[in-house]
Amino acid sequence: MEPSDNMRPAGTATSASAEQLAPHVQTFESTLARYGHLLAEAQETASEWKRIFDAVEDPICVVTADYQLVHANTAYVRLFGTGYERGGMHYCFITHADDGGPVSPCVDCPLPDTVRTRSAGFTEQEWRVPVATSDSPQSRLYQRWTYPVVNADGAVDRVVEVLKDVTEQERMRRAVTKAEAVREADRLKAELLGTVSHELRSPLSAIKGYAATLLRHERRLPREERHAFLEAIGEASDRLETIINRLLEMSQLETGSITPHRSPVDAAQVAREAIALVEQRAQASMQGKYVFNLRSLGGNGVAGRTLPLIEADPRLLRDVLDNLLENAVKYSPAGGTIDVTLGVRHGSDAPGAAETAPVSHTMDAEPQDMLEIVVRDTGLGIPAEHLGRVFERFHRVDTRLTREVDGLGLGLAMCQRIAEMHGGSMWAESVSGAGSAFHLVLPMDAMHARHQLAVPSS
Repeated sequence: MEPSDNMRPAGTATSASAEQLAPHVQTFESTLARYGHLLAEAQETASEWKRIFDAVEDPICVVTADYQLVHANTAYVRLFGTGYERGGMHYCFITHADDGGPVSPCVDCPLPDTVRTRSAGFTEQEWRVPVATSDSPQSRLYQRWTYPVVNADGAVDRVVEVLKDVTEQERMRRAVTKAEAVREADRLKAELLGTVSHELRSPLSAIKGYAATLLRHERRLPREERHAFLEAIGEASDRLETIINRLLEMSQLETGSITPHRSPVDAAQVAREAIALVEQRAQASMQGKYVFNLRSLGGNGVAGRTLPLIEADPRLLRDVLDNLLENAVKYSPAGGTIDVTLGVRHGSDAPGAAETAPVSHTMDAEPQDMLEIVVRDTGLGIPAEHLGRVFERFHRVDTRLTREVDGLGLGLAMCQRIAEMHGGSMWAESVSGAGSAFHLVLPMDAMHARHQLAVPSS
C-alpha cells in the first residue's frame, strides 16, 4: 500500500523548495553585488567629479529652467555664502515676499534669455563682494557666461553658469588705455607745437623783417615801397590772426563750447557768399586763374533749379564752405576750375558714404533725405596713402608739390566735426595729380522741405 502525502517525513517539501530557490538567491546576490559595485563606481565618479568641480577657481553653478540651484562649486559658495547652496534660488533672483510678487532676475541677467533662446549668454556686471583682505565689501567686475543644457524634447533642462572675475584685467586694460591716451596726447602736443611753430615763424619773420627795414630806412624808402611793406605787414598779421582763430575754434569744437544754433538755411545762398569771398581773395593773390561754378541737382541727380531749406547753423555751415573752398584754391596753385554742387540725396544713397563715413539713421525709422554739397577742384590731388587721414587733426599731405602750401592741418578736422554736430558726415575722393572732391551731407528737416528756393547756375 502506497503511503499518502500526509504520511511523508517532515521537512521533505522544505528541502525541495530551498533547492529550487538556490539559483534565484545566487542570481539575486550576484545582481546585488553588481549593483553595489556600480553604486560604488558611481559614488567614486561623483566624488571625483565634485573634486574637479570644486578645483575650478572660477565660481560655477548649475540651475534648473526655473532658476533653482542644482550644483555649486566651492568658489561659488565662497563668493555668495552658504545660503546659495543646493536647493536655493539662483543668487540674482529675489522673491518679493512683501507683496507676493513674482520671482524676478537682477538687471541684465543673461539666464532668462538663455532659457528662452536656448543659446549661450554673456554680460559684465560690477558687484560689491566681501574680500578676505578687507573688512568692507569691494567692487569687483565679473563676466557671466551662461550655457544651456537641452533635453531630448528640445527644451532647456539645465543652465550652467560660469563667473569670471576680470577686475584686475579691466584695471590693466584701463591703465594701458590711459597710457596710450597720454602717449597720443603727447604726440598731438608735439605735432601742435611743431606745426604752430612753423606756421607762426613765417608771418612773424615777415612782420619783423619789414618792420625792421621801415625803422632803419624809413626816410630813404620811396612812399610806394613803404606802402608795400605796410601791406605785407598787414597780410602777415592777418595770417597770424587766422592761425590763432583756427586754434581757438578747434579747441571750442573739441570741448563742446560751440553748439549749433539751427535755423532754416538756404545752403545755396551760403555757398554763393563763400564763393564770392574766395574768388575775390584768389584774384587779389594773383596766384592763378580760377573759374568757380555753382549748380544744383534734383533728387534724381538731374540738373535742377530748386533746393529745399535745411536746419543748420548758417555760421558753421559757412565755416565749412570757406575751409573747403580755401583748400581748393590753395591746392590748385596753377589755377583751374572749382565746382560747388548742391543736391538732394534720398535715403542713404549718397555715393561713397557707405565705405567711408556712413550717415546714421534712427532705428526703425525711414532714412531721411540728405543735402549733399560737393566741392571739387582740379588741383594737386591727394595721394592714396594720405586719403584716409586727411580729416585727422594736424595731418598735412607732405609731398614735393604740397610742401610750400601753408596750413595747420586743422581745417578738414573742423569741417568734419561741424558735420557731425549737425548729424551729417564728410568724406573725400581724390586722384593724385587730378584734383579732389569733398562731400558734405547734412540731414534736411521735413518741415522745410516744401519751401523751394531758386538756385541760379553760375
